[in-house]
Amino acid sequence: MPAESILLLKFLSSAPTLIADQSARDSVLSKVLRYLELGWPDSIDDDLRPYHNRRNELSLEQGCVNRIVIPSNLQPEVLEMLHEGHVGIVKTKSFARRYVYWPGIDKDIEQAVRVCNTWPLPGNKMVLVIIDAHSKWIDAFVTGTATSSATIEKLRASFSTHGLPDTVVSDNGTCFTSKEFKDFMEQNGVRHITVAPYRPSSNGIAEKAVNIVKDGLKHSDGTLESKLLRVLFKYRATPHTTTRETPSKLSFQSGLC
Repeated sequence: MPAESILLLKFLSSAPTLIADQSARDSVLSKVLRYLELGWPDSIDDDLRPYHNRRNELSLEQGCVNRIVIPSNLQPEVLEMLHEGHVGIVKTKSFARRYVYWPGIDKDIEQAVRVCNTWPLPGNKMVLVIIDAHSKWIDAFVTGTATSSATIEKLRASFSTHGLPDTVVSDNGTCFTSKEFKDFMEQNGVRHITVAPYRPSSNGIAEKAVNIVKDGLKHSDGTLESKLLRVLFKYRATPHTTTRETPSKLSFQSGLC
C-alpha cells in the first residue's frame, strides 16, 4: 500500500474523536452536521453551498461527515498525507475522493503538487530541481528562499554550464510568474511556458526528477550539500531507462535543449 494511503488511513482511523470535535467547533461544519441530522433548509448561506450541492454524497457518522469532511484547521495535515508519496495531481485527487472532502480541495491539491519542485528541508533550506527533457540531466541547487531573485541566480548557474535553453517549462509558482522572472527570460531569449493547471502530465518529468533527488537524499549521509552532490553524480553517470545513455554523455555531447 502506498505511503500516503497508510498515513491517511491511520490518521482517519485513530482520529474520529478529534475530527468530530473540530467539526463541532467549526462555524461552517457545525451547521452541516445539524442539517445532515435534521434536514437542509430551503435557504442556505453561500459558505454552505458546496456542501449542499453534495448533500446526497454526505452522511453523518460518529459526529463526522462521511465522505469525511476535514475541518479547516486539519486540512494542511491531511493535504500533506495525501501527497506523501509525491504522485501527480490526477492520482492525488483520485485518492482523496475515496476518503476526504472539503470545499476547494482540488485546487489545494493542485497547488501542493505544483510547488513540489522546490521543497523545504530542515534548517530553512530548499532545493530547486531542474531537468533537461532531452538528456535527462538533473541540476539541483540548495537555496534558502524560493523568490524570483534566488531562482534566477540558480538558473544562471545552470545556464553558465550548459548554455541557454530554447524553452523553460515551469509550474505556476510565484517565483516563475513574477515580472522579474519574465524579464529575465525575455532578456535571454528563452521561451517560458507554464504548465496548464489541469494537465499534470505536462510537468511529469519535473516531478520524477524531484522524486529521484528526494529518494537519493534519504539514503545518503553527510551534509545536505555533500549528499546532493553524491546523488547527482550517481544519477548523471547511470544510463537512463528512456535514452539508454547516461545524462552526462547526452548533455555534454549535444548540449541542453
